[in-house]
Amino acid sequence: MGLNAWYVAANNAPNNIPANNQYFLNWAYKYLVLNPDVTWEEFYEEYLATPCDQLKTIKDKPGFTNKMTELKNNVPTGTQEKGFIIRDIPNQEFSPVVQGGGMDGGVMFPFKDNTPQDLEELYRTYGTAHNHLRNNIKHIGVFTPEDIGALYYLGMFETFASSPYRSDFPKKTIMYVITDQGFFAIKINDFNKLASFSKWWSDMVISDLNNGTEKVNEYMKRNFSKPDKYNISHTSTKEQQIKGFLRFIKDKNIGIDLYEGDKNSFGDWKKLELIDNGSGNYSYNPIPCN
Repeated sequence: MGLNAWYVAANNAPNNIPANNQYFLNWAYKYLVLNPDVTWEEFYEEYLATPCDQLKTIKDKPGFTNKMTELKNNVPTGTQEKGFIIRDIPNQEFSPVVQGGGMDGGVMFPFKDNTPQDLEELYRTYGTAHNHLRNNIKHIGVFTPEDIGALYYLGMFETFASSPYRSDFPKKTIMYVITDQGFFAIKINDFNKLASFSKWWSDMVISDLNNGTEKVNEYMKRNFSKPDKYNISHTSTKEQQIKGFLRFIKDKNIGIDLYEGDKNSFGDWKKLELIDNGSGNYSYNPIPCN
């Protein structure tokens, strides 16, 4: 697809606004003329790519499948989480797989800012992938609130004021998790909402650390994992966990979207959307990425 093909497709899309498409076409043409070193592929990824486009693109990058396979193979019997960092650095887009280092076997990513090379890598970091373990009863089949907080900090990397690669909105920021229940990704749709959630969660964590309170544990027991609330626990079914997580996103107004891919091919992505059937009954709709 080139710029003209994009313009034709945009004008044929449902609910399009032709005047906006024409404005963007004119701006894009001027941008590409003034920046001849920028390829159409780079321009598309920066300004036009949808989350579905990004999920397909990352899946096809060399090294992604091998690293995700290592994470997947660690799920059934592993005792320490594994994970890797995703960066916008040609030929170095994925860090080596790291293992453990955190509480309950959680992976700790080695983000550093000691040298110019460290800062370059940090500024170009926009995602991570990790696993949750079948044999750890504290692990669940979807993302945790701590994972969502970490997504916020990845968004901060992408929007650093001092970064030469900064964006106004963390469009690229992404997080993957693979578990015994499936293969999922989360993307940001409202950074301000995500920031508010992150502050709410981190305030509870800090209170527990500084004051010896049990706010996090109490919330998890009475809300997140409670069967008559969100029902997200190690023993909950896949459907229960996905529905509960989508309700959690909605109720806490977090500003993120949930996607599910095939955990064998790491493709075949679908956006998962919550359906409120009334009377406290919920389901979800998997919308395939085209």
